[in-house]
Amino acid sequence: MKLSEAHGRLLQKRVQENKLLFDSMLPEEITSKMRINGVNDDDMFENSCVESYPGVTVLFCMIDKFSLVSLHFNAAEVVQFLNIIYTEFDRLADEREPDGEKKNIYKVETVGEVYLMSAGVPRRSVRHAEFAAIMALQMRDEIPRIRNKLMKELKFEESDFDPNTSSEADSSAIRAKLN
Repeated sequence: MKLSEAHGRLLQKRVQENKLLFDSMLPEEITSKMRINGVNDDDMFENSCVESYPGVTVLFCMIDKFSLVSLHFNAAEVVQFLNIIYTEFDRLADEREPDGEKKNIYKVETVGEVYLMSAGVPRRSVRHAEFAAIMALQMRDEIPRIRNKLMKELKFEESDFDPNTSSEADSSAIRAKLN
């Protein structure tokens, strides 16, 4: 194999890896629009497509007493703990409403104990606030099942998180509460 052929294959592999990374960071609606408009991965910031959204709702979910969780478990267990919770929330976000319409919830970011979602962006919807409220209620309603899954898979008890409370008290880091 010639050096130029090897270089070409390596470059092609790098371009594909960059595309996968780019696609994993932004919603498909945005990346496809950027490519249609001639914005490629290399100059995406120079030729970005900026839009205005008249109606957007942002939904934050924060895990209560997460600092106790992170003190109680090792790093791998904390990652597993968060993965169990966030995987369930992702599943809820992808579900359709009884009328068949997608909730139009986009997971923006997870940073430690915070799960951030938006409704009405990048797909516009006049029902953005409704979809966010539905999602919040579904997340709340899912807490007992998530708590049971955490207890089963990580073998913890609620009292593990707070030595000053009994296992019967609602002291779990996964609390069914909306603010």
